Amino acid sequence: MGGVSPKQRAGTAERLSAALGEHFSMVWRTLRRLGVESTAANDAAQVVFVTFASRAHEIPITRQRSFLAGLAIRVAANAQRRKRRNEEEGARVPRHGAWVDEETMKRSERRELLDAGLSTLSTELRTVFVLYELEGFTLPEIAETLELPLVMATSRLRQGRHAFEAWVTREQSSGGPP
Repeated sequence: MGGVSPKQRAGTAERLSAALGEHFSMVWRTLRRLGVESTAANDAAQVVFVTFASRAHEIPITRQRSFLAGLAIRVAANAQRRKRRNEEEGARVPRHGAWVDEETMKRSERRELLDAGLSTLSTELRTVFVLYELEGFTLPEIAETLELPLVMATSRLRQGRHAFEAWVTREQSSGGPP
């Protein structure tokens, strides 16, 4: 943080600490729901908060949550591009098995099921759907974060809900879990 006074640095450290405590879970969940693998979510969240720390002095406290969500969306999009590129090149990430209890397994299966449903949505629809339905953002907050007209954010939410409900119906009719 060159050119930043010790007072500004201390203020940034306090803001970062507060933001981590208040918003880490939302950032991590958003990254996961937008397609970042669980094994990469912590690293992606770190990128979000390091970027936040470098710009904290520019961000009004009232916009902090939206700013972090916007960063998470961009980091997730970058991760998705890298993942596709690696898959195209034939790279594989090894998976390591671990013992887990039954409740952890059930939670993991529910997360995988949710991820499967979300993956059927386009990035535009999934982003609005995740922020509204899973993270509790308001439509005006989403519109501001994504720099969209409110009517477009509303339309994407409606389309995302419709597409997600259609996926649930298809899964149920095929004897699947939802």
